[in-house]
Amino acid sequence: IAASGLGLDIRRNGTNHLTIDSSGNVGIGTNSIGTQSNLYLGASSSSEGGQITLQKATGGTLAAHIDAYTSGGADFMRVLSGTDTATTAAPFVFNLTSTRLGIGTSSPSRELDIQASSGWAELALRGNTGGGGSLEFWTNTTKRAEIFADTEDIVFRNTSTNQERMRIRSGGEVIVGNSTIN
Repeated sequence: IAASGLGLDIRRNGTNHLTIDSSGNVGIGTNSIGTQSNLYLGASSSSEGGQITLQKATGGTLAAHIDAYTSGGADFMRVLSGTDTATTAAPFVFNLTSTRLGIGTSSPSRELDIQASSGWAELALRGNTGGGGSLEFWTNTTKRAEIFADTEDIVFRNTSTNQERMRIRSGGEVIVGNSTIN
C-alpha cells in the first residue's frame, strides 16, 4: 500500500492493482483513472477491457460476468452467464461502434439481432392488463405503419393517422379495407 499524491495505490510485486485518486475515483488494474466515472477496470491486453464478475452469495459459483473487448476494429460490451467464456457465444453483446445489440449472437448484423440457441427465434411484446403488443415502423420522425394485437385480432395500420388497412380476426377471417376474405 502506497500513498501517491493525494491518492492511494495498492501494489503487489511492483504492479498496481488498485488506485483511489484524490476525488474518490477507483481504478482496478490501472492507475490511469478518468474523470467521468467512479470505477475503471484495467485489462491484460490492448484488445480486452476490464471484467466485472458477479457471483452468487452462497456457493461461490459464477453467476455472470461483464466485459469489454475490441474485435475487427469494433468495440464491444458483452454479458456472459454461468461458465461461458470469451470463446463461447455471449447471450448479450452490444457493438459500441455500430450500435448493434445481439441476443444469442456475438456478431449482431442488425440494430437488434436475435439468434435462438435452437429452434425458432421468438420475440414477445407484452402489454399491461388489457393491453397487447405493438410493432411500429418509423422514418426519423414519422410513424409509417403499425402491426398490433387488438384482443385476439391482428391489425395492420398505415400512416401517422392510424388508418386500419387489414385485420386478421381470431377466427381466421381476413378483412382488407372494407372487404372480408374467407
